[in-house]
Amino acid sequence: MAVVKVVWNKILYGVIRPLFDIIYGMEKPSLIAGIDTLLNLNDTKADINSFLNTYFDENIERSRMLDERYGHLWVNIKRQANAGGKRLRPYFVMLAYTAYKGTDYKKLIPVAAAHELLHISLLIHDDIIDKDYMRHGQTNLAGNMKNDYLNRGAHTNAEHFGNSAALLAGDLLLSGAYQMVLQSQLSDKDKISALNNIAEAIFLVGGGEFLDTESSVIPVTNEQVLKIADLKTARYSFVIPLITGAELAGASRAELVLLEEFGIALGIAFQLADDMLGVYGNPKLTGKSTLSDIREGKHTFLILQALQKASAADRKTLQKHLGNPLLTSAQAIEVQDILERSGAKAKCVQQIQLYAAQASRILGTLAMPVHAKKVFISMIERATERTS
Repeated sequence: MAVVKVVWNKILYGVIRPLFDIIYGMEKPSLIAGIDTLLNLNDTKADINSFLNTYFDENIERSRMLDERYGHLWVNIKRQANAGGKRLRPYFVMLAYTAYKGTDYKKLIPVAAAHELLHISLLIHDDIIDKDYMRHGQTNLAGNMKNDYLNRGAHTNAEHFGNSAALLAGDLLLSGAYQMVLQSQLSDKDKISALNNIAEAIFLVGGGEFLDTESSVIPVTNEQVLKIADLKTARYSFVIPLITGAELAGASRAELVLLEEFGIALGIAFQLADDMLGVYGNPKLTGKSTLSDIREGKHTFLILQALQKASAADRKTLQKHLGNPLLTSAQAIEVQDILERSGAKAKCVQQIQLYAAQASRILGTLAMPVHAKKVFISMIERATERTS
């Protein structure tokens, strides 16, 4: 077990520092394409935030002209959007665009921002599915609206009303993602390309979310769990943003195929690590409870491995705790011990390493400049970490 802890700690704390440092603003790696261009997450995040805040403020004003309560919903949408998102997906759009020598950075901002609207929408809907009222360590949109209705005396139906408002908010943001691309300065051909990518992302993540939801009640195999990680996370968070940026920069079809394979491997590694953080992470750093996944009874790759490998007694205990909405911290520790004792944790760590290695191999075949590859190497190294 000590060996497993060492390997996991290497992944969690030190396998690769750069992406974590990029995410939290400790480093600003340069990426030069064509003319000298400094592309880093902080600059991209500032540009995207500025664009999004203008979008939200305009819609708050428009909605208030219809009704003050509708304006209140949009105020809460803006609050959710600014609650702690790192703007990684817009950054991936810009990173791939610049890596393939795209030069019109400002023209890409609405497209990159559209991917963030898609992400926020999916998070809002995901929280409804998970019956979760926290996001980024604070009350989410559904929770804020529920509290608002409680304060207005709707004690019996406050949760339903809060979820209904959040559902509509997510729908509004999906529409907004399309609107941003349509109102951009791209050519008609490029608009169609960008819109098709967003539609494909929604289609794929819809399938992944559906299968993930069903996995709590319908038995799944190891292959199906990895498919869910691919569809639910890898495609819309990595593959589609990277392909969108590269495609708009004029990357070849062969290069796009390789970039898709790269994004899938990186995204699955990312999701498997995220599943481990859902059980072992520090909530103060991740903003994610270590109880919610177990309480929901999610059959992640990690959990499925334990169900397959644990002793009969441990399996019985695990099955008792999975899906228990009243799970305590002490019971969560029991689950952690079973995951480690059964070898499930070690198997998940091994799987993360395999996908990270696969992403590294594919990266070596991509036809992009060496200085661009260095930034993508940092993505591989830190996509499996998520915390420090």
